Amino acid sequence: AHRMAGAGQRALDLVTGEVPTDAFIDQLAEIVRQILAQTRIRSVQLNVGSLSQAQYATLRRAGASGYNLYQETYDPDRYLEL
Repeated sequence: AHRMAGAGQRALDLVTGEVPTDAFIDQLAEIVRQILAQTRIRSVQLNVGSLSQAQYATLRRAGASGYNLYQETYDPDRYLEL
């Protein structure tokens, strides 16, 4: 985040694995807070797995500005169907 901000970026898309535990969400929320407080990044979008409404709210309160959620399949027949 510091390098990106130093290069003039003001938005960040933070990609994580799918770890839907409250402990992980609390850690992610703290990372978002630190990025916003310690850099010139002003927008942190999150690419996270499916979470509970309360977990999304925790991330929003930390300053996350948006979420990307992808539902994927690697089954060729199912992919064509969808």
